[in-house]
Amino acid sequence: MNLHTIGLNHKSAPVEIREKLAFNASSIPIALSSFTQSFSSSEAVILSTCNRVEIYGTSPDDCLNKESLLDFFSAFHGLPKETFSEHMYHYQNLDAVKHLFFVTSSLDSLVVGESQILSQVKEAYMTAASQEATGSLLNQLFQRALSVAKDIHTNTNISKGKVSISSVAVEFAIKI
Repeated sequence: MNLHTIGLNHKSAPVEIREKLAFNASSIPIALSSFTQSFSSSEAVILSTCNRVEIYGTSPDDCLNKESLLDFFSAFHGLPKETFSEHMYHYQNLDAVKHLFFVTSSLDSLVVGESQILSQVKEAYMTAASQEATGSLLNQLFQRALSVAKDIHTNTNISKGKVSISSVAVEFAIKI
């Protein structure tokens, strides 16, 4: 089983590129359907927030790879790959698992410790599950990532203090 994550975030791409590749709530079910039709026997979860756009996909064969996932983004959004591919990151297998855990635990957020990403990942997973785009691998992976992130936020100090972009901006503005 091959697991892939491809996407971009606040570190890898300017907001203009992120906006062009974003999925809105009504387009995600369409994108998931297109994805599972394009890649038979595959599973997928699409996470699209103001600071990141990612697809987590798995397939029992080798039909998923970086190029095929870039092609999917290109076709779905009607954009040439050249306009965004240099901003995309790609993780495979264990690295994709690690990335999901970092994202869900808000260790890869613009403001480390913000809790909104936990609900955004949960919503992305629930949307994919309701569209029957997930299977045994992504179900187990996302359930575990959500559980671990909840434990991290409950049992550590990661979410204490200023944990939103607006609260950090206000604090910064007060200092200058």
